[in-house]
Amino acid sequence: MKPDKKKNFFPWKLYQWVALRYSLVSVVVLSVFLFAVYKKFPFSQGPVLVSFSDLLLLMVSSFAIAGLLFLLFVSRAIAPIETLIRKTRRLRKAPFDQDILETRPYISSGPGEWSDLEKNINKLGKAFRRKTIRLSREKTELRAIIGAVSDAIIAVDTDGEIMFYNSEMAIMFGLVDLDDNTKKLNDIIFSEDVLENLEKVFTKGHPRRFEVSLMVGDANEPTAFWVSITPLKRKNDQSLYGAVTVFHSLSAIKAADKMKTELVGNVSHELRTPLTAVKGYVGVLIEDLKDGRQEGHLEFLGIIQRNVDRLIELVTSMLDLSDLESGQELNMVPVQLGRLTEHVLEQFPSRSREIEVKIEVEQMTGDELKLEQVIRNLVQNAIRYVPEDKRIRIKWGLGPKGDIILSVKDEGPGIQKKHKDRLFERFYRVDESRSSHQGGRGIGLSLVKHIVQKHGGYVEVESEEGSGSDFICHFPATLLVLGSQPSQAKRLDSSVTPLS
Repeated sequence: MKPDKKKNFFPWKLYQWVALRYSLVSVVVLSVFLFAVYKKFPFSQGPVLVSFSDLLLLMVSSFAIAGLLFLLFVSRAIAPIETLIRKTRRLRKAPFDQDILETRPYISSGPGEWSDLEKNINKLGKAFRRKTIRLSREKTELRAIIGAVSDAIIAVDTDGEIMFYNSEMAIMFGLVDLDDNTKKLNDIIFSEDVLENLEKVFTKGHPRRFEVSLMVGDANEPTAFWVSITPLKRKNDQSLYGAVTVFHSLSAIKAADKMKTELVGNVSHELRTPLTAVKGYVGVLIEDLKDGRQEGHLEFLGIIQRNVDRLIELVTSMLDLSDLESGQELNMVPVQLGRLTEHVLEQFPSRSREIEVKIEVEQMTGDELKLEQVIRNLVQNAIRYVPEDKRIRIKWGLGPKGDIILSVKDEGPGIQKKHKDRLFERFYRVDESRSSHQGGRGIGLSLVKHIVQKHGGYVEVESEEGSGSDFICHFPATLLVLGSQPSQAKRLDSSVTPLS
Protein backbone atom coordinates (compact mmCIF):
# COMPACT_ATOMS: atom_id res chain seq x y z
CA MET A 1 0.00 0.00 0.00
CA LYS A 2 1.45 3.36 -1.06
CA PRO A 3 1.84 6.00 1.68
CA ASP A 4 -0.29 9.11 1.46
CA LYS A 5 1.39 12.22 0.13
CA LYS A 6 2.44 14.95 2.53
CA LYS A 7 -0.06 17.46 1.18
CA ASN A 8 -2.90 15.18 2.15
CA PHE A 9 -2.02 15.66 5.83
CA PHE A 10 -1.57 19.46 5.95
CA PRO A 11 -3.74 20.70 8.86
CA TRP A 12 -4.66 24.15 7.58
CA LYS A 13 -6.92 25.08 10.47
CA LEU A 14 -4.28 24.16 13.00
CA TYR A 15 -1.63 26.09 11.11
CA GLN A 16 -3.90 29.14 11.00
CA TRP A 17 -4.39 28.85 14.71
CA VAL A 18 -0.61 28.59 15.28
CA ALA A 19 0.12 31.47 12.89
CA LEU A 20 -2.25 33.70 14.84
CA ARG A 21 -0.48 32.82 18.08
CA TYR A 22 2.87 33.33 16.35
CA SER A 23 1.84 36.86 15.42
CA LEU A 24 0.69 37.56 18.96
CA VAL A 25 3.93 36.17 20.38
CA SER A 26 5.95 38.30 17.97
CA VAL A 27 4.07 41.43 19.06
CA VAL A 28 4.63 40.54 22.71
CA VAL A 29 8.35 39.92 22.18
CA LEU A 30 8.73 43.16 20.25
CA SER A 31 6.89 45.05 22.99
CA VAL A 32 9.20 43.56 25.61
CA PHE A 33 12.26 44.70 23.69
CA LEU A 34 10.84 48.18 23.24
CA PHE A 35 10.03 48.34 26.91
CA ALA A 36 13.60 47.29 27.71
CA VAL A 37 14.93 50.04 25.46
CA TYR A 38 12.65 52.53 27.13
CA LYS A 39 13.92 51.54 30.56
CA LYS A 40 17.54 51.81 29.48
CA PHE A 41 17.06 55.09 27.70
CA PRO A 42 14.26 56.98 29.47
CA PHE A 43 12.80 59.74 27.31
CA SER A 44 12.31 62.01 30.35
CA GLN A 45 16.04 62.63 30.47
CA GLY A 46 16.05 64.03 27.02
CA PRO A 47 15.98 62.74 23.49
CA VAL A 48 17.70 59.44 22.84
CA LEU A 49 19.08 58.67 19.46
CA VAL A 50 18.55 55.05 18.36
CA SER A 51 19.92 54.12 15.00
CA PHE A 52 17.80 52.47 12.31
CA SER A 53 20.05 49.41 12.27
CA ASP A 54 19.50 48.94 16.00
CA LEU A 55 15.74 49.03 15.54
CA LEU A 56 15.94 46.63 12.60
CA LEU A 57 18.10 44.25 14.61
CA LEU A 58 15.66 44.52 17.46
CA MET A 59 12.70 43.61 15.25
CA VAL A 60 14.49 40.72 13.51
CA SER A 61 15.60 39.32 16.84
CA SER A 62 12.07 39.43 18.21
CA PHE A 63 10.62 37.69 15.15
CA ALA A 64 13.43 35.10 15.21
CA ILE A 65 12.71 34.24 18.81
CA ALA A 66 8.99 33.95 18.01
CA GLY A 67 9.82 31.77 14.98
CA LEU A 68 11.90 29.41 17.10
CA LEU A 69 9.03 29.13 19.52
CA PHE A 70 6.71 28.44 16.57
CA LEU A 71 8.93 25.67 15.17
CA LEU A 72 9.22 24.12 18.60
CA PHE A 73 5.46 24.10 18.94
CA VAL A 74 5.02 22.59 15.47
CA SER A 75 7.48 19.78 16.18
CA ARG A 76 5.83 19.01 19.49
CA ALA A 77 2.19 19.44 18.51
CA ILE A 78 1.57 19.37 14.76
CA ALA A 79 3.93 16.51 13.82
CA PRO A 80 2.22 13.97 16.15
CA ILE A 81 -1.14 15.06 14.78
CA GLU A 82 0.08 14.39 11.23
CA THR A 83 1.19 10.94 12.36
CA LEU A 84 -2.20 10.18 13.86
CA ILE A 85 -3.94 11.44 10.73
CA ARG A 86 -1.74 9.19 8.60
CA LYS A 87 -2.56 6.18 10.74
CA THR A 88 -6.29 6.80 10.77
CA ARG A 89 -6.33 7.24 6.99
CA ARG A 90 -4.40 4.02 6.52
CA LEU A 91 -6.85 2.39 8.88
CA ARG A 92 -9.69 3.54 6.63
CA LYS A 93 -8.09 2.62 3.28
CA ALA A 94 -6.14 -0.55 4.12
CA PRO A 95 -7.25 -3.84 2.49
CA PHE A 96 -8.53 -6.55 4.81
CA ASP A 97 -5.46 -8.74 4.41
CA GLN A 98 -2.75 -6.09 5.03
CA ASP A 99 -1.20 -4.78 8.20
CA ILE A 100 -2.42 -1.21 8.61
CA LEU A 101 -0.03 0.01 11.32
CA GLU A 102 3.68 0.76 11.30
CA THR A 103 5.84 -1.51 13.39
CA ARG A 104 7.56 1.38 15.19
CA PRO A 105 5.75 4.20 17.01
CA TYR A 106 6.02 7.70 15.54
CA ILE A 107 5.34 9.32 18.88
CA SER A 108 7.47 8.82 21.94
CA SER A 109 6.44 5.87 24.06
CA GLY A 110 6.84 7.93 27.20
CA PRO A 111 4.05 9.57 29.17
CA GLY A 112 1.82 12.09 27.52
CA GLU A 113 -1.57 12.44 25.87
CA TRP A 114 -0.15 12.07 22.34
CA SER A 115 1.52 8.77 23.19
CA ASP A 116 -1.63 7.44 24.86
CA LEU A 117 -3.70 8.45 21.86
CA GLU A 118 -1.32 6.67 19.49
CA LYS A 119 -1.39 3.50 21.59
CA ASN A 120 -5.18 3.50 21.58
CA ILE A 121 -5.25 4.00 17.81
CA ASN A 122 -2.81 1.09 17.42
CA LYS A 123 -5.04 -1.15 19.52
CA LEU A 124 -8.08 -0.02 17.57
CA GLY A 125 -6.31 -0.75 14.29
CA LYS A 126 -5.25 -4.23 15.36
CA ALA A 127 -8.76 -5.06 16.56
CA PHE A 128 -10.18 -3.68 13.32
CA ARG A 129 -7.75 -5.79 11.29
CA ARG A 130 -8.68 -8.97 13.17
CA LYS A 131 -12.37 -8.33 12.65
CA THR A 132 -12.03 -7.45 8.98
CA ILE A 133 -9.93 -10.56 8.32
CA ARG A 134 -12.52 -12.71 10.09
CA LEU A 135 -15.35 -11.04 8.19
CA SER A 136 -13.48 -11.48 4.91
CA ARG A 137 -12.91 -15.17 5.64
CA GLU A 138 -16.55 -15.69 6.62
CA LYS A 139 -17.68 -13.86 3.49
CA THR A 140 -15.46 -16.05 1.30
CA GLU A 141 -16.71 -19.21 3.00
CA LEU A 142 -20.32 -18.09 2.67
CA ARG A 143 -19.86 -17.36 -1.04
CA ALA A 144 -18.27 -20.78 -1.54
CA ILE A 145 -21.12 -22.52 0.28
CA ILE A 146 -23.82 -20.62 -1.61
CA GLY A 147 -22.01 -21.18 -4.90
CA ALA A 148 -21.76 -24.93 -4.25
CA VAL A 149 -25.47 -25.29 -3.53
CA SER A 150 -27.38 -26.82 -6.44
CA ASP A 151 -30.45 -24.72 -5.63
CA ALA A 152 -30.99 -21.24 -7.07
CA ILE A 153 -30.65 -18.57 -4.34
CA ILE A 154 -31.43 -14.85 -4.57
CA ALA A 155 -31.77 -12.10 -1.94
CA VAL A 156 -33.77 -8.88 -2.33
CA ASP A 157 -34.46 -5.92 -0.06
CA THR A 158 -37.92 -4.73 0.97
CA ASP A 159 -38.21 -2.72 -2.26
CA GLY A 160 -37.53 -5.80 -4.38
CA GLU A 161 -34.02 -4.65 -5.31
CA ILE A 162 -31.63 -7.56 -5.95
CA MET A 163 -28.86 -7.73 -3.32
CA PHE A 164 -27.08 -10.94 -4.37
CA TYR A 165 -27.61 -14.29 -6.11
CA ASN A 166 -25.58 -17.47 -6.63
CA SER A 167 -24.24 -18.99 -9.84
CA GLU A 168 -27.09 -21.52 -10.12
CA MET A 169 -29.60 -18.66 -10.03
CA ALA A 170 -27.64 -16.87 -12.75
CA ILE A 171 -27.58 -19.94 -14.98
CA MET A 172 -31.16 -21.01 -14.36
CA PHE A 173 -32.81 -17.61 -14.79
CA GLY A 174 -30.33 -15.97 -17.18
CA LEU A 175 -28.89 -13.38 -14.79
CA VAL A 176 -25.46 -13.50 -16.45
CA ASP A 177 -26.49 -10.99 -19.11
CA LEU A 178 -28.36 -8.58 -16.82
CA ASP A 179 -28.16 -4.95 -17.89
CA ASP A 180 -27.98 -1.97 -15.54
CA ASN A 181 -31.75 -1.44 -15.72
CA THR A 182 -32.52 -4.94 -14.42
CA LYS A 183 -32.28 -4.57 -10.66
CA LYS A 184 -35.55 -5.91 -9.29
CA LEU A 185 -36.86 -9.43 -8.82
CA ASN A 186 -39.96 -8.78 -10.91
CA ASP A 187 -37.68 -8.00 -13.87
CA ILE A 188 -36.57 -11.64 -14.06
CA ILE A 189 -39.38 -13.61 -12.37
CA PHE A 190 -42.91 -12.96 -13.59
CA SER A 191 -44.75 -15.49 -11.43
CA GLU A 192 -47.56 -13.90 -9.44
CA ASP A 193 -47.30 -16.69 -6.85
CA VAL A 194 -43.66 -15.86 -6.09
CA LEU A 195 -44.19 -12.09 -5.94
CA GLU A 196 -47.35 -12.37 -3.81
CA ASN A 197 -45.69 -14.71 -1.31
CA LEU A 198 -42.66 -12.42 -1.15
CA GLU A 199 -44.94 -9.50 -0.34
CA LYS A 200 -46.59 -11.55 2.43
CA VAL A 201 -43.16 -12.28 3.92
CA PHE A 202 -42.39 -8.55 3.97
CA THR A 203 -45.78 -7.80 5.52
CA LYS A 204 -45.94 -10.53 8.19
CA GLY A 205 -42.26 -11.30 8.68
CA HIS A 206 -42.73 -15.08 8.60
CA PRO A 207 -41.15 -17.63 6.20
CA ARG A 208 -43.28 -19.11 3.42
CA ARG A 209 -42.90 -22.34 1.43
CA PHE A 210 -44.86 -23.37 -1.65
CA GLU A 211 -44.64 -25.15 -5.00
CA VAL A 212 -44.68 -23.26 -8.28
CA SER A 213 -43.99 -23.95 -11.98
CA LEU A 214 -41.71 -21.53 -13.86
CA MET A 215 -40.31 -21.26 -17.36
CA VAL A 216 -36.52 -21.30 -17.11
CA GLY A 217 -33.74 -21.32 -19.68
CA ASP A 218 -34.57 -22.82 -23.06
CA ALA A 219 -37.04 -25.35 -21.67
CA ASN A 220 -40.22 -25.87 -23.67
CA GLU A 221 -42.21 -26.81 -20.59
CA PRO A 222 -42.49 -25.22 -17.12
CA THR A 223 -40.17 -26.56 -14.43
CA ALA A 224 -41.61 -27.38 -11.01
CA PHE A 225 -39.88 -25.71 -8.03
CA TRP A 226 -40.24 -25.91 -4.27
CA VAL A 227 -39.77 -22.28 -3.20
CA SER A 228 -38.70 -21.20 0.28
CA ILE A 229 -38.72 -17.49 1.24
CA THR A 230 -37.03 -16.51 4.52
CA PRO A 231 -37.06 -12.93 5.91
CA LEU A 232 -33.80 -11.12 6.70
CA LYS A 233 -33.86 -9.21 10.00
CA ARG A 234 -31.36 -6.92 11.68
CA LYS A 235 -29.80 -8.35 14.80
CA ASN A 236 -30.19 -5.31 17.02
CA ASP A 237 -33.85 -4.38 16.54
CA GLN A 238 -35.20 -7.34 14.48
CA SER A 239 -36.37 -4.94 11.79
CA LEU A 240 -36.96 -6.48 8.36
CA TYR A 241 -34.63 -5.36 5.57
CA GLY A 242 -34.99 -8.11 2.94
CA ALA A 243 -35.61 -11.78 2.17
CA VAL A 244 -33.74 -14.78 0.76
CA THR A 245 -35.57 -16.92 -1.80
CA VAL A 246 -34.44 -20.48 -2.56
CA PHE A 247 -35.68 -22.30 -5.69
CA HIS A 248 -35.30 -26.08 -5.36
CA SER A 249 -35.95 -27.85 -8.66
CA LEU A 250 -38.35 -30.78 -8.47
CA SER A 251 -37.43 -32.05 -11.94
CA ALA A 252 -35.41 -34.99 -10.64
CA ILE A 253 -38.15 -35.97 -8.19
CA LYS A 254 -40.85 -35.65 -10.84
CA ALA A 255 -38.75 -37.64 -13.31
CA ALA A 256 -38.13 -40.34 -10.70
CA ASP A 257 -41.85 -40.56 -9.94
CA LYS A 258 -42.64 -40.78 -13.63
CA MET A 259 -39.96 -43.42 -14.16
CA LYS A 260 -41.26 -45.41 -11.21
CA THR A 261 -44.80 -45.27 -12.57
CA GLU A 262 -43.64 -46.31 -16.04
CA LEU A 263 -41.49 -49.08 -14.57
CA VAL A 264 -44.36 -50.51 -12.56
CA GLY A 265 -46.65 -50.29 -15.59
CA ASN A 266 -44.13 -51.90 -17.94
CA VAL A 267 -43.23 -54.69 -15.53
CA SER A 268 -46.90 -55.36 -14.90
CA HIS A 269 -47.55 -55.52 -18.64
CA GLU A 270 -44.53 -57.74 -19.33
CA LEU A 271 -45.55 -60.12 -16.56
CA ARG A 272 -49.27 -60.09 -17.26
CA THR A 273 -48.99 -60.89 -20.99
CA PRO A 274 -47.18 -64.26 -20.70
CA LEU A 275 -49.02 -65.16 -17.49
CA THR A 276 -52.35 -64.58 -19.23
CA ALA A 277 -51.27 -66.84 -22.10
CA VAL A 278 -50.05 -69.54 -19.70
CA LYS A 279 -53.27 -69.38 -17.71
CA GLY A 280 -55.40 -69.58 -20.85
CA TYR A 281 -53.64 -72.60 -22.32
CA VAL A 282 -53.50 -74.38 -18.96
CA GLY A 283 -57.26 -73.88 -18.69
CA VAL A 284 -57.75 -75.36 -22.17
CA LEU A 285 -55.58 -78.35 -21.27
CA ILE A 286 -57.58 -78.96 -18.09
CA GLU A 287 -60.89 -78.88 -19.96
CA ASP A 288 -59.54 -81.18 -22.68
CA LEU A 289 -58.26 -83.66 -20.12
CA LYS A 290 -61.66 -83.67 -18.44
CA ASP A 291 -63.33 -84.40 -21.77
CA GLY A 292 -60.69 -86.94 -22.77
CA ARG A 293 -59.39 -84.90 -25.74
CA GLN A 294 -55.64 -84.88 -26.50
CA GLU A 295 -55.41 -83.14 -29.87
CA GLY A 296 -53.08 -80.09 -29.92
CA HIS A 297 -51.81 -80.58 -26.39
CA LEU A 298 -48.17 -80.71 -27.51
CA GLU A 299 -48.56 -77.37 -29.28
CA PHE A 300 -50.22 -75.86 -26.21
CA LEU A 301 -47.39 -77.07 -23.98
CA GLY A 302 -44.86 -75.51 -26.38
CA ILE A 303 -46.64 -72.16 -26.13
CA ILE A 304 -46.69 -72.43 -22.34
CA GLN A 305 -42.97 -73.25 -22.32
CA ARG A 306 -42.11 -70.23 -24.50
CA ASN A 307 -44.06 -67.88 -22.26
CA VAL A 308 -42.45 -69.34 -19.14
CA ASP A 309 -39.02 -68.87 -20.77
CA ARG A 310 -39.99 -65.29 -21.53
CA LEU A 311 -40.90 -64.74 -17.89
CA ILE A 312 -37.66 -66.29 -16.69
CA GLU A 313 -35.63 -64.14 -19.09
CA LEU A 314 -37.44 -60.99 -17.99
CA VAL A 315 -36.96 -61.71 -14.29
CA THR A 316 -33.31 -62.65 -14.87
CA SER A 317 -32.65 -59.40 -16.76
CA MET A 318 -34.33 -57.36 -14.03
CA LEU A 319 -32.26 -59.10 -11.36
CA ASP A 320 -29.07 -58.53 -13.37
CA LEU A 321 -29.88 -54.83 -13.65
CA SER A 322 -30.63 -54.63 -9.95
CA ASP A 323 -27.35 -56.36 -9.09
CA LEU A 324 -25.35 -53.99 -11.30
CA GLU A 325 -27.03 -50.90 -9.84
CA SER A 326 -26.47 -52.14 -6.28
CA GLY A 327 -22.71 -52.41 -6.85
CA GLN A 328 -22.23 -56.06 -7.75
CA GLU A 329 -18.55 -56.91 -8.23
CA LEU A 330 -17.45 -58.23 -11.63
CA ASN A 331 -15.52 -61.46 -12.08
CA MET A 332 -12.62 -60.01 -14.07
CA VAL A 333 -10.70 -62.64 -16.07
CA PRO A 334 -8.94 -62.72 -19.47
CA VAL A 335 -11.62 -63.21 -22.15
CA GLN A 336 -11.06 -64.59 -25.67
CA LEU A 337 -13.22 -62.17 -27.67
CA GLY A 338 -13.33 -64.19 -30.89
CA ARG A 339 -14.39 -67.39 -29.17
CA LEU A 340 -16.93 -65.54 -27.02
CA THR A 341 -18.49 -63.86 -30.07
CA GLU A 342 -18.70 -67.16 -31.92
CA HIS A 343 -20.35 -68.77 -28.89
CA VAL A 344 -23.00 -66.03 -28.80
CA LEU A 345 -23.77 -66.34 -32.52
CA GLU A 346 -24.37 -70.07 -32.12
CA GLN A 347 -27.38 -69.15 -29.97
CA PHE A 348 -29.22 -67.74 -33.04
CA PRO A 349 -29.44 -70.74 -35.41
CA SER A 350 -32.89 -69.93 -36.73
CA ARG A 351 -32.07 -66.42 -37.91
CA SER A 352 -31.51 -65.97 -41.64
CA ARG A 353 -29.34 -62.85 -41.36
CA GLU A 354 -25.77 -62.55 -42.56
CA ILE A 355 -23.47 -61.48 -39.74
CA GLU A 356 -19.94 -60.41 -40.53
CA VAL A 357 -17.47 -60.62 -37.64
CA LYS A 358 -14.11 -58.86 -37.58
CA ILE A 359 -11.65 -59.39 -34.72
CA GLU A 360 -8.79 -56.88 -34.33
CA VAL A 361 -8.39 -57.41 -30.58
CA GLU A 362 -8.20 -61.02 -29.46
CA GLN A 363 -8.26 -60.70 -25.68
CA MET A 364 -9.31 -58.31 -22.92
CA THR A 365 -9.93 -58.45 -19.19
CA GLY A 366 -13.59 -58.51 -18.21
CA ASP A 367 -16.51 -60.44 -16.80
CA GLU A 368 -17.08 -63.11 -19.45
CA LEU A 369 -20.75 -63.74 -18.60
CA LYS A 370 -21.53 -60.01 -18.63
CA LEU A 371 -19.69 -59.46 -21.92
CA GLU A 372 -21.66 -62.35 -23.39
CA GLN A 373 -24.86 -60.56 -22.37
CA VAL A 374 -23.63 -57.39 -24.09
CA ILE A 375 -22.95 -59.15 -27.40
CA ARG A 376 -26.16 -61.19 -27.26
CA ASN A 377 -28.40 -58.20 -26.51
CA LEU A 378 -26.83 -56.04 -29.23
CA VAL A 379 -27.07 -58.81 -31.84
CA GLN A 380 -30.60 -59.65 -30.74
CA ASN A 381 -31.58 -55.99 -31.03
CA ALA A 382 -30.07 -55.76 -34.54
CA ILE A 383 -31.78 -58.96 -35.73
CA ARG A 384 -35.10 -57.69 -34.42
CA TYR A 385 -35.05 -54.57 -36.61
CA VAL A 386 -32.96 -55.59 -39.65
CA PRO A 387 -34.72 -57.04 -42.73
CA GLU A 388 -33.71 -60.55 -43.75
CA ASP A 389 -31.79 -59.40 -46.84
CA LYS A 390 -29.63 -56.96 -44.85
CA ARG A 391 -26.32 -57.52 -43.08
CA ILE A 392 -25.06 -57.11 -39.51
CA ARG A 393 -21.39 -56.35 -38.80
CA ILE A 394 -19.66 -57.08 -35.49
CA LYS A 395 -16.20 -55.66 -34.86
CA TRP A 396 -13.77 -55.80 -31.95
CA GLY A 397 -11.03 -53.18 -32.40
CA LEU A 398 -9.11 -50.25 -30.94
CA GLY A 399 -10.26 -46.65 -30.94
CA PRO A 400 -8.14 -43.56 -31.70
CA LYS A 401 -7.32 -43.16 -27.99
CA GLY A 402 -6.36 -46.81 -27.53
CA ASP A 403 -9.65 -47.87 -25.95
CA ILE A 404 -11.24 -51.22 -26.81
CA ILE A 405 -14.29 -50.90 -29.06
CA LEU A 406 -17.14 -53.30 -29.73
CA SER A 407 -19.21 -52.18 -32.71
CA VAL A 408 -22.48 -53.83 -33.79
CA LYS A 409 -23.60 -52.17 -37.00
CA ASP A 410 -26.75 -52.98 -38.93
CA GLU A 411 -28.43 -51.93 -42.17
CA GLY A 412 -31.83 -51.46 -40.60
CA PRO A 413 -34.26 -48.53 -40.73
CA GLY A 414 -32.19 -46.37 -38.36
CA ILE A 415 -33.31 -44.42 -35.31
CA GLN A 416 -34.99 -41.03 -35.21
CA LYS A 417 -33.14 -38.31 -33.31
CA LYS A 418 -35.96 -37.91 -30.77
CA HIS A 419 -35.44 -41.49 -29.56
CA LYS A 420 -31.65 -41.40 -29.03
CA ASP A 421 -31.67 -39.76 -25.59
CA ARG A 422 -34.02 -42.40 -24.16
CA LEU A 423 -32.75 -45.40 -26.08
CA PHE A 424 -30.95 -46.95 -23.08
CA GLU A 425 -33.78 -46.46 -20.59
CA ARG A 426 -35.45 -49.53 -19.15
CA PHE A 427 -38.53 -50.69 -21.09
CA TYR A 428 -38.15 -47.93 -23.68
CA ARG A 429 -38.89 -49.17 -27.20
CA VAL A 430 -38.61 -47.21 -30.43
CA ASP A 431 -41.24 -49.28 -32.25
CA GLU A 432 -43.69 -50.49 -29.63
CA SER A 433 -45.81 -52.62 -31.93
CA ARG A 434 -42.89 -54.28 -33.69
CA SER A 435 -40.99 -54.92 -30.45
CA SER A 436 -44.00 -56.53 -28.84
CA HIS A 437 -44.61 -58.69 -31.92
CA GLN A 438 -40.99 -59.88 -32.03
CA GLY A 439 -40.57 -60.33 -28.29
CA GLY A 440 -38.68 -57.15 -27.43
CA ARG A 441 -38.88 -56.19 -23.77
CA GLY A 442 -37.04 -52.84 -23.89
CA ILE A 443 -34.54 -53.90 -21.26
CA GLY A 444 -31.62 -55.30 -23.30
CA LEU A 445 -29.98 -51.98 -24.20
CA SER A 446 -30.31 -50.74 -20.63
CA LEU A 447 -28.50 -53.87 -19.46
CA VAL A 448 -25.78 -53.27 -22.08
CA LYS A 449 -25.26 -49.72 -20.83
CA HIS A 450 -24.92 -50.78 -17.18
CA ILE A 451 -22.52 -53.64 -17.94
CA VAL A 452 -20.22 -51.43 -20.05
CA GLN A 453 -20.28 -48.68 -17.42
CA LYS A 454 -19.45 -51.26 -14.76
CA HIS A 455 -16.33 -52.09 -16.79
CA GLY A 456 -15.41 -48.39 -16.74
CA GLY A 457 -16.60 -47.59 -20.26
CA TYR A 458 -19.56 -46.03 -22.03
CA VAL A 459 -21.98 -46.73 -24.89
CA GLU A 460 -22.95 -44.52 -27.80
CA VAL A 461 -25.11 -44.95 -30.88
CA GLU A 462 -24.58 -43.48 -34.34
CA SER A 463 -27.71 -43.62 -36.43
CA GLU A 464 -29.76 -41.71 -38.94
CA GLU A 465 -33.24 -42.58 -40.07
CA GLY A 466 -33.03 -44.81 -43.13
CA SER A 467 -29.25 -45.39 -42.84
CA GLY A 468 -28.96 -48.10 -40.20
CA SER A 469 -27.51 -47.96 -36.68
CA ASP A 470 -24.10 -48.52 -35.12
CA PHE A 471 -24.01 -49.35 -31.40
CA ILE A 472 -20.48 -48.72 -30.09
CA CYS A 473 -19.25 -49.89 -26.68
CA HIS A 474 -16.04 -48.26 -25.43
CA PHE A 475 -13.95 -50.15 -22.86
CA PRO A 476 -10.88 -48.63 -21.12
CA ALA A 477 -7.49 -49.32 -22.68
CA THR A 478 -6.33 -50.68 -19.31
CA LEU A 479 -8.47 -53.79 -19.91
CA LEU A 480 -6.47 -54.73 -23.01
CA VAL A 481 -4.37 -57.86 -22.46
CA LEU A 482 -0.81 -57.26 -23.67
CA GLY A 483 0.00 -59.05 -26.90
CA SER A 484 -3.68 -59.63 -27.72
CA GLN A 485 -3.77 -57.29 -30.72
CA PRO A 486 -2.98 -59.26 -33.90
CA SER A 487 -0.66 -57.82 -36.50
CA GLN A 488 -3.44 -58.05 -39.09
CA ALA A 489 -7.17 -58.04 -38.62
CA LYS A 490 -8.76 -61.45 -38.95
CA ARG A 491 -12.30 -62.71 -39.26
CA LEU A 492 -14.18 -65.60 -37.73
CA ASP A 493 -14.51 -68.56 -40.10
CA SER A 494 -14.89 -66.31 -43.14
CA SER A 495 -15.70 -62.78 -44.09
CA VAL A 496 -19.39 -63.60 -43.71
CA THR A 497 -20.85 -65.85 -41.05
CA PRO A 498 -24.39 -66.84 -42.03
CA LEU A 499 -26.93 -67.59 -39.33
CA SER A 500 -29.39 -69.93 -40.90
